[in-house]
Amino acid sequence: MSHLRELKLEVECDECARKDRVIRQYAENHSKLVEEVSAAQEVARAAGKEVTKLKGKLTKEHNESVLAEKIEQVVAHWRSYRPKASKAFGKPGSKSFTIIEKALVLMAEDDHGPVSACCEAIDGLHLAPYQQYEKRYRFDGPGRTLRNDVEHALDDESRIEKCRGIARRVRNLSLDARQRAYEASLRVHEAWTRALMDELWGQKPDGSIEVDGLVVRP
Repeated sequence: MSHLRELKLEVECDECARKDRVIRQYAENHSKLVEEVSAAQEVARAAGKEVTKLKGKLTKEHNESVLAEKIEQVVAHWRSYRPKASKAFGKPGSKSFTIIEKALVLMAEDDHGPVSACCEAIDGLHLAPYQQYEKRYRFDGPGRTLRNDVEHALDDESRIEKCRGIARRVRNLSLDARQRAYEASLRVHEAWTRALMDELWGQKPDGSIEVDGLVVRP
C-alpha cells in the first residue's frame, strides 16, 4: 500500500509539473503574442501617420499646382497690357508673385472667382492709371501721379474693389452708349425711310426732321 501511495504521489507530481510547464508556456506565448500585437499596432500607427502625411503632401502639392495655374492666368492678363514686362514678373520669389498670390487668396470666395476678380481689377487699373489722393483718373493732370504697378490694383481688398468698380462703371457706360447709338440709328433710319417714301409718293414733309441733333431733310 505504501508503494502504491508513493507511486500515486509521483504521478500527481508529474501531472502538476506538466501543468506548470503548460501554464508557463502559455504565459510565455501570451506575452510574446502581446508584444507582437503591440509591435503590429505601432507599425500600423506609424503607417497611418505616414499615409496621413502623404495625403497632406499630395493635397498641398495639388493646391499649390492649382494656385500656380491661377497665378499664371493673372500674369498672362497683366502681360496683355504690358507685353514688355520683365521676365521675372510673376515668377516665384518675386514681389509681383507674392502680391498676386495674396490677391487670389483674398478673392477666393468671390462670386465670379478669384482669377476673374483679379483680372477685372487689372482692367480698372489700366482704365484709370493716375491717382490723386483716393481718386483715380484716366488722364494725367495737376496733382495726379501715375500709379499703375500691380500692387496698385491687387495689394489689398480695398484697392482690388476700387479698381474693379472702375472697370464695371466703364463697361456699363460702354453698354449704355452702344444702346443709345443703336436706338438713335433706328430713329435716323426711320426718318430717312419716311422722307424717301414721301419723295416717292410726291408728298413733301413740312420742314425738317431732327433726330438726336441730326437734321434730316427730304
